[in-house]
Amino acid sequence: MSPTLSEVVSQAVDKLVAQYKDATADGKVSIGDVFKLIQLAVTELVAVVNVFAVPGVDKKQAVLDGIARIYSEVIAPLDIPGVPNWIEPVVDRVIGVGVQQIVGGLIDAAADQLNSVPPAGATP
Repeated sequence: MSPTLSEVVSQAVDKLVAQYKDATADGKVSIGDVFKLIQLAVTELVAVVNVFAVPGVDKKQAVLDGIARIYSEVIAPLDIPGVPNWIEPVVDRVIGVGVQQIVGGLIDAAADQLNSVPPAGATP
């Protein structure tokens, strides 16, 4: 039996999280590293879900769910310099909502780009 959309996204997220944790094992993480992770995750997850014959809205939600998991496992646990620990969970939630909004637009752009590439062997 073929894996479901959510299973494939979950496997891709597992791989992305593991790669990111390996790359940042020294404990040094910059804001640029976080943006690179989000960009890479959106691009890879859009490519993964694009092969499924399901409505675009379902694909987009699957990617958003994957990004939410990456955010909660990798980004939210990072200490934010200058933000007291007692308020950091609130700041993390606000940032998480903002990330979801931005990622929604990135998903649309990535999907448009993937859908505009002709299949291999096709003549324009």
